[in-house]
Amino acid sequence: MNLISGSCIGNEDCLFLNVYTPMTEHSSGDLKPVMVWIHGGGYIMGSGNADFYGPDYLLEHDVVLVTLNYRLGVLGFLSTGDSVVPGNMGLKDQVMALQWVKDNISLFGGNPDNVTVFGGSAGGMSSEYLMLSPKGRGLLHRAVSQSGAAIADTVCCPDVPERVFRLAKYLGLSTNKSTELLDFMLKVPAKTLIEKQYKGLSEKDKARLSYFPFLPTVEHSIPESDAFIKRHPLEILKSNDYSPIPYLAGVNEKEGALYLRGILAKPEVFSFLDKNFEYLLPTDIADKIKDSTPISETVRHFYFKKERVTESTLDILLNLLGDKQFTYPVIRAATLHSSQKSSPVYLYHFAADTGLNYAKKLFGIPDEKGAVHSDETAYLLKTNIMPAEVKPHSAEEKAIARMTKLWTNFAKTGNPTPEDDTLLNVKWPLFTSKNSDYLNISHTGLEVGTNLLQERMFFWENLYNKLNL
Repeated sequence: MNLISGSCIGNEDCLFLNVYTPMTEHSSGDLKPVMVWIHGGGYIMGSGNADFYGPDYLLEHDVVLVTLNYRLGVLGFLSTGDSVVPGNMGLKDQVMALQWVKDNISLFGGNPDNVTVFGGSAGGMSSEYLMLSPKGRGLLHRAVSQSGAAIADTVCCPDVPERVFRLAKYLGLSTNKSTELLDFMLKVPAKTLIEKQYKGLSEKDKARLSYFPFLPTVEHSIPESDAFIKRHPLEILKSNDYSPIPYLAGVNEKEGALYLRGILAKPEVFSFLDKNFEYLLPTDIADKIKDSTPISETVRHFYFKKERVTESTLDILLNLLGDKQFTYPVIRAATLHSSQKSSPVYLYHFAADTGLNYAKKLFGIPDEKGAVHSDETAYLLKTNIMPAEVKPHSAEEKAIARMTKLWTNFAKTGNPTPEDDTLLNVKWPLFTSKNSDYLNISHTGLEVGTNLLQERMFFWENLYNKLNL
């Protein structure tokens, strides 16, 4: 699905990848670090193509860039919850792409033993999934999650099978048998499946502002050798049952602004959420406790104090949505990864605000101040479909130079600031559970901070600990 129009484009023969290399016939024989970009889009839309993700900025740092497509939506994440359709086809596509990189990237001047996977939003979630899955071992050596964690609310979704059968019923088949469903779905045109996939969402899903019906899920019913993931990412992280690699993760200043356009399009949502505040709870809390009312009142009081959920408290609502879906899961994941002391973890907060911030235009909120969800991408990959002028010596040019230097340093060495640099002029400290340092990335420069959004993050940490979740 197209990121701008939401329309169905392309065809089922979509599993392509793009390789961009600075190698020429006069290049030295040294193999270059490889960076593999995984696009976002809620696991339902987008592609790895150069209209959004051009290579220009990163190639200046002598790396090989790979961007890829993977199956999305119902075609990529349909699951019947059993061995008939176990699910996660889109994530398995990513594994296949990484295997191709391992087998072939040296022909393009890339080092198959120095591969960094980086992605934004759902792509950032995928980066972490690939770290945690046995299928990813040996295929990636470093990972970057930009505004996305595999443990984020609804991302590892047990409701996918229910949504599949609901979609089938809408399309004309009422059954509880997986084999019948699969036979039926195979006869439905792919374009129809894509256009109607939102019919899989329940009224409860919609009330929770769940926009993405088909998502990764745990593959309980098939052998370990065939599954992408057999346990919930949080369980894997807590048990340290994975092979740690250097990890860089972060969030943007205004993650919750992602929801702004959808909320303003339906102003009745304010009164609904005010009367039914429990729908704002993370599902991993709401679905695991018998009576969510006391918890929802605790969350309401912390964020809204004595205020109501109205258009005048919209900023508070957006903070809550951004915190529960993006900011706290990323920080929680970074904290859990940091307990694996054999590999470094770095945390960032992105706050740059220039004409490059394309996501605000994409989400229909061009006048919103600050950095919203996905805005950081345009400082790493050239956004050709929404071009912004980058003048010499401008804030945009300097911000691009800093971001790409940090990311490519990490790809090359596992350390974003390996040596003194007049451009960066900062040492990015490690993030640990005891030393919660992060790097604030602005269009005016770089600055080390500690305890990002301390009060709000401590609130969620204490809540999850109290509930033993």
